[in-house]
Amino acid sequence: MGIGVRSLFTFVLSLAGIAIAAPIPPATTTQLRFVAFNIRYFGSGGSGRGTSADEKRDATVRDFIAKNVLPADVISFEEITDVPRLRKVLPKGWDCVSYDEEDLEHQHVVLCASPKFDWRREPTDDNWTWESLVIPGGKLRPAVHAILTETRTNRELVRVVGLHLKAFPDKSDVRLKQMTLLATELRRVRNLRLPTVILGDLNTYPAPQNTLKKDDEILIEEVLDQNFAFSRVPNVEMTFRSPTLRGRYDQIYFSNNLRMVDEPSVYPLCGRPEGATGTGYMNPAYYYEKVSDHCPLAITLGLGAGSRYVR
Repeated sequence: MGIGVRSLFTFVLSLAGIAIAAPIPPATTTQLRFVAFNIRYFGSGGSGRGTSADEKRDATVRDFIAKNVLPADVISFEEITDVPRLRKVLPKGWDCVSYDEEDLEHQHVVLCASPKFDWRREPTDDNWTWESLVIPGGKLRPAVHAILTETRTNRELVRVVGLHLKAFPDKSDVRLKQMTLLATELRRVRNLRLPTVILGDLNTYPAPQNTLKKDDEILIEEVLDQNFAFSRVPNVEMTFRSPTLRGRYDQIYFSNNLRMVDEPSVYPLCGRPEGATGTGYMNPAYYYEKVSDHCPLAITLGLGAGSRYVR
């Protein structure tokens, strides 16, 4: 779907009385480009049962990121089994934060920032994670959180939270509990008015596929709105494509002292129809083998002049 069609979609939603975040003129803001990108079991060859020796995608992942993800300021990566290996496929100077996990099959969440920025820990925490989201009884991931600072000025710009919520359509109750726990963690931070971006693979399913009456992406926004003022980036494109499934699993939410300064974009491979063919990364089989089953979701957000805090 092109930019023009997305703009029409936004207009139709506004006529229907559906509240969505709208872009603001880029000239009024400091702009930051955020990307959510799940790289299927990167570090073990795309399989939870693989090993480091099975990973053959380093060159293609590096090339895909350089050509189709960058330029960006912040990337939240998910399903990373080898964090040091991920750092090697990024350009020189990128700074990444994550956590240690003994399970070799664990899918890490990793936050990475371009060389213009540094990461700073929350003053109320002694590491980069909120472990409360790891609910007993399932293989879950903590939230990775950090404050993005501008290297040149040492100014704190935005709080970033990377997520990989519980998978499967019938697990919405677990995802919503994780989001409720995240809201509790956010209430404990020292500077709640610092702009905040939450992004990653939230495994959001539509109703009634999730066995509920509302889509997961709406239910998650309602959890956030019970505590804070957040908006969902109104992406309508698929972000997941496997040989058998399609989904819009990847999401970006942002506090309302930020504003969108462009339309969301998704690498178009995931939205191609069944039976589509192509070359290179636009070939579904090649992309699945050489890159991932997710397509990166990106948005540019503005802070500063022209932004406002809603609540």
